[in-house]
Amino acid sequence: FVLFSTLFFLLGGFFAYAIILPIAVRFFLKFGSNLMEPMISIGSYFSFALQLILALGAIFQFPLVIVFFNKIGILQVHTLTKNRKYAILIIFSIAAILSPPDVFSQLVMAVPLMGLYELSILAIRIFGKKSEKKEKAV
Repeated sequence: FVLFSTLFFLLGGFFAYAIILPIAVRFFLKFGSNLMEPMISIGSYFSFALQLILALGAIFQFPLVIVFFNKIGILQVHTLTKNRKYAILIIFSIAAILSPPDVFSQLVMAVPLMGLYELSILAIRIFGKKSEKKEKAV
């Protein structure tokens, strides 16, 4: 579990650094008008980058949390598959709140979250707790 947690955190941090951070910085630098020149300090850039990397590293822990909930019996795979449309709505709502106000940025934020949701379903099918019927049949 620790190995997967570390791997997912590093993947989330890399995704934030390589994809989200350049888009966010570009957006904020274009935010001003032609009459103003954007000036960003090193301290504020590093603070923003660190917060973004830590946040996405934490978000990428989502599949592990879902597998854990399945292992202790709180969440079943059929619940996730049955409520997929609500999950997509929630994911796009979160992405709309967290991303800059353009569709591309929202998609860049939402598509990986949807991928994590689907990865959670796959992980439960592979590593998750078997249902009672399957355990009794074996």
